[in-house]
Amino acid sequence: AALTKSSGPVMRMEEVKCKVQMRYRNDEFYCTCCCMGLRNEPSVQSHCNSWKHKENEEAIWIVSVLQTLPPISVESLHVIDELVEGVYRDHAAAATGQLEVRKEIVVELQMIVQSVMPEVVIRLFGSSETGFALTTSDINLFLDFPDISGTRCKVMRTFLSLIRSKSEVYDSVEEDFFALNKIPHILLRHKKSGLLCDVRIMDSQPASVATLLNKYASIDERVVKLVTVFRYWAKLCQVDLQENGHYPAHMFAIMVVHFLQQLQPPVLPVLHELIERD
Repeated sequence: AALTKSSGPVMRMEEVKCKVQMRYRNDEFYCTCCCMGLRNEPSVQSHCNSWKHKENEEAIWIVSVLQTLPPISVESLHVIDELVEGVYRDHAAAATGQLEVRKEIVVELQMIVQSVMPEVVIRLFGSSETGFALTTSDINLFLDFPDISGTRCKVMRTFLSLIRSKSEVYDSVEEDFFALNKIPHILLRHKKSGLLCDVRIMDSQPASVATLLNKYASIDERVVKLVTVFRYWAKLCQVDLQENGHYPAHMFAIMVVHFLQQLQPPVLPVLHELIERD
């Protein structure tokens, strides 16, 4: 049917503000939820069927629903509190004793590596270090060693050979050394625990982020619980898939930390401000 008037978030260009009309002067329609001009009716149909438009439209609908919710009651707070505790108890690696298993895997790998490359140290980072890991989270590992020219490739390939020789302990070993826009890494599965390990060369930036989040987690025990539940929600909603353009897992921890810093009174301090003040 011809679009003779507003159709949901898509409007005719004459119905929008002059500033928008000037920016998209060659377009006949304008999508208000994606903030973009559309040339003609066929392009409107194509755009409205795109996953990006549907995702934006759903996000706007969710916000509109949330804005109509009544103020939260004391009873509702108790229900939410019980839900948070339950999700943490059932799905947090820290609550199920799985963090200790992850540390044992690191020790096991270190013993294998040091028998051939004594200068290489395996370091835990990411959610397994901060305590924010879900029971389904990968174990993120760094290979730390003196950065001498030509050693990176040699260390990674030697590590790969070592792991493949331990087929009774590890399986599903895959290397990804040449993918564009990715850090070279090796994936493997620890047979006994079923946990996946993602091994890569030491990188100072994610290591620094993990250290900072670890400090915030140590300030208040509620931080780990809230981050874990938020990450579980993101997993259920499938908005934590970085390969699909979503946020990486550590961003959900950063959002929780920021939220707790903005409360009045704040639950968490802003550590870098304290350092600057000192």
